[in-house]
Amino acid sequence: MNLVLLCGFARGLACFQRLLRMKVHISQVFAYPEDPHEIVYSTSIAELAMQKGIECRITRNVAAPEHQATWDRAKPSLGVVIGWRSMIPSAIHRMPSLGSVAIHDSLLPRYRGFAPTNWAIINGETETGATLFHLDNEMDGGDIIDQRSVSIRLDDNAHTLAERMIPHYEDLVEQNVPLLLEGKASRRPQNQSDATYCIWRTPEDGLIDWNMPASRIHNLVRALAIPYPGAFTIWEGKKLLVWKAQLL
Repeated sequence: MNLVLLCGFARGLACFQRLLRMKVHISQVFAYPEDPHEIVYSTSIAELAMQKGIECRITRNVAAPEHQATWDRAKPSLGVVIGWRSMIPSAIHRMPSLGSVAIHDSLLPRYRGFAPTNWAIINGETETGATLFHLDNEMDGGDIIDQRSVSIRLDDNAHTLAERMIPHYEDLVEQNVPLLLEGKASRRPQNQSDATYCIWRTPEDGLIDWNMPASRIHNLVRALAIPYPGAFTIWEGKKLLVWKAQLL
């Protein structure tokens, strides 16, 4: 039994390291490349794979024709997706004999879609989490395997919250990947009536509306702090980035 790992960012690297410590056989790694303003983890993922004799490709499109031979060689039993920002085509996530699973940065079925951690902070949520689920043809809509909840503190920003979630990612992997490979993992459908969705954010969405309540401005600033593009305002005709705020 072997798996193909599609991973990116700090959480992807941490889970890759955890899987190696678990002695899980990984036949192939795909690493997701970061945007220019972000901390680079993809090269660390690729270097670790090379040290362990595992082929690794850095790409945003695992279905590109140049990767077909890689998938043919891998012959995966299970696909595991962690820290991946683009949709996985059904032809790819169905390729492993046991299917594919992913970890999403929310307590599904809430906050399906893009940038769920950022949106949870923007919306003033006090709790979020991580969900391990089966991939299907609906965005983040597959059956749930396991979940972990994380409180959102008033002084959290998107980076500190993401860092605190990493041990929960590792725990989800350690507790469930062996069961998935044995066909013994739990599985329950999502309640579709409870589903909510969040959309892709662009840097322009960080413009501060000073007519908003102070709490909403505070939430926007901390949701877009480094490594994200930052909340901003226009002052004397120039763009002014606001990286930190405090409620009085």
